Amino acid sequence: MWECPTSSVPDYIWDTISLFFLCYSRSQGFSGWVLQRMTFPHEGTPLDQDSWLMWAFDFIEQCFYELQADRDAERENAEKLKAAHRNMRAHG
Repeated sequence: MWECPTSSVPDYIWDTISLFFLCYSRSQGFSGWVLQRMTFPHEGTPLDQDSWLMWAFDFIEQCFYELQADRDAERENAEKLKAAHRNMRAHG
């Protein structure tokens, strides 16, 4: 039976992702979006934070930048393909 992929992700993962975006801001950088931690999820210093949560935040940030790089590479390949098609039509 087909199942929606989002429903197979546990709620605590969605809660962690939501908390991540409450603690980070996203702004436009020179080559895409840049994440910046604005606050920690709990009061105190970095050492006072839950270690799994800090690991998860690092993982989410890494995935964010990897997804952005993959999207940019895909966009660049699509532009090259469009240019090749235009070139073929012009000389076709």
